Amino acid sequence: MKCIELMLCATLLILFVVSSSFAEITDGLVAYFPLNGDAIDLTNNGHHGKVNGANPTKDRFGNIQGAIHFSGNDYISVSSSPTLCLSNVSTISAWFRLTPTTAGTSNTILSTFQIDSESEDGYAIIIEKVKEKYRVLFVAQDGSKPLAKEPFFYINDIKAWHHVVWMNYGDRISGYFDGFHIGTGPQLAKLTTGNSNPLLIGAMQNGGPKPGNYFSGDIDDVRIYNRTFPECEIVELYTEDSD
Repeated sequence: MKCIELMLCATLLILFVVSSSFAEITDGLVAYFPLNGDAIDLTNNGHHGKVNGANPTKDRFGNIQGAIHFSGNDYISVSSSPTLCLSNVSTISAWFRLTPTTAGTSNTILSTFQIDSESEDGYAIIIEKVKEKYRVLFVAQDGSKPLAKEPFFYINDIKAWHHVVWMNYGDRISGYFDGFHIGTGPQLAKLTTGNSNPLLIGAMQNGGPKPGNYFSGDIDDVRIYNRTFPECEIVELYTEDSD
C-alpha cells in the first residue's frame, strides 16, 4: 500500500514539475509559429502569417511538414501589431538550418524594420557571412540611431540545426546558441515607438516592392516573448525543443 502511495506521490510531483515548466515557457508569449507547413500563430493573439513562396519541409526530428524551407527568394509576412513591436524587455527564440551553397551574405531569420531606413524601431536576427564563415548577428534600431549590431558567435557546423535566442534587457542584449550563453553586449538602440512594417520571417524589408536579405535554408519554432528568461529557462526551452 505504501509503495502505491509513494508511486502516486511521485507521479503527481512529475506532473506538477512538467506543468510548471510549461507555464514558464508560455508565460509572456506574444507569438508562436511552429511552422508546421504553414504560418499559424498558436497563441490567442492571432498573429497568423502569410507564406510567400516558401515550402514545407522536414523538421529536425524528421517530421514531414514540420518546418519551412526558404530558397533564398521567399518569406513569411505577419501583419504589423503593437504587440510585435516589443518593448525594451523581450526575447526571441528560433531554430534554423542554413543552406550554405545558396546562402547570401545576410540571411535574415526574422525582422521588423527596413534595411535602408533609420527612422523606425525594429529588431532582427541575421546569419551573416564574413570571409567564408557565418556568425549570428543580433540587430536593433531605435528610430533615431543607425543600426546597433552585436555579433556574438561564429557557427562551426552551419549545415546542422541550431537554436538561437535573442534577449533584450533594455540596457543590454544577450545571445544564446544551442542552450549556451554566447555573449552580452550594450543595447545601443532602444525599442520605443515601433513601426508599421510587417514582421518578416526569412527576409527583411528594403523599401522596394519585395523584401531583401533573404534566408536560404530551413526555419522552425519561432517564438516571441514580452519578457526575458533566466538562464535555466533558456536551457529548458532548448532541451524541450530538442526532445
